[in-house]
Amino acid sequence: MKKFYVLLAILFIGKFSFSQIFQETFQSGTMPTTFTLINDANTVATNIASLFPTAWSVIAQPSDTANKVAASPSWFTAVAPADRWMITPAIVLPAGSNNTLTWKSKSQDPAYKDALKVLISTTGINKTDFTITAYNVTSEDSAFTTKSYSLQSLAGQTIRVAFVQQSTDMFFVIVDDIKVATTVVGINEVPSEVSNFSVYPNPVKNELNISSTASLKNVKIFNALGQEVINENVSGNHYKVNTSSYIKGIYFVQIESEKGKTTKKFVVSE
Repeated sequence: MKKFYVLLAILFIGKFSFSQIFQETFQSGTMPTTFTLINDANTVATNIASLFPTAWSVIAQPSDTANKVAASPSWFTAVAPADRWMITPAIVLPAGSNNTLTWKSKSQDPAYKDALKVLISTTGINKTDFTITAYNVTSEDSAFTTKSYSLQSLAGQTIRVAFVQQSTDMFFVIVDDIKVATTVVGINEVPSEVSNFSVYPNPVKNELNISSTASLKNVKIFNALGQEVINENVSGNHYKVNTSSYIKGIYFVQIESEKGKTTKKFVVSE
């Protein structure tokens, strides 16, 4: 288990950097004491009761027992809606930066897909404090997928993130790899307006177009965690990137031409 409340790991990418400011992987095998849990009054079904003594528990992922995950049930002895909260500790978002929340989640049983809601508070840890909805589905994916939410509008504030199980008579939902990363653009970047770069469409689904009035030299794309997706030496004034296989979320493209370099954010949509 690793938790980051300050800028610990910085990956320098050209003239901008990705900094991971919070991470929880649950690999310790126990729920972190810094997390807040809010339970409902329901009694967990006998078959799985030993796994879930609290609102959310850290368990071995059934399909990969070496991996530890947070999970919460909605299968009870009497049919009733779940209302089980797992709340992160306070996370300070640096001012003047692009911040992104990511996590992995899934329903354990594809025949009984749980609902999942992800909420954000900028004040306290009471349920009513969580007024920002980052994610809300009534049927969570049955395979692990990474979700992301831009926190850019909350830069400079302190937040808490709540993962809420609110299904009725399903099975259990799983959450893993909760991260908050920030992207800081360096002061030596050449603004795209000066270099006449353009990136479109944004959001994009299948194909991203990159254009420049000057001859292009290199294109790099990074995901919200700072992981390099492509690094291509190019030429000409126009370049196309096939994004059809990209997981939906926030990405950053670093473009270099004969006149300079810039970094732009884009979103891959469904």
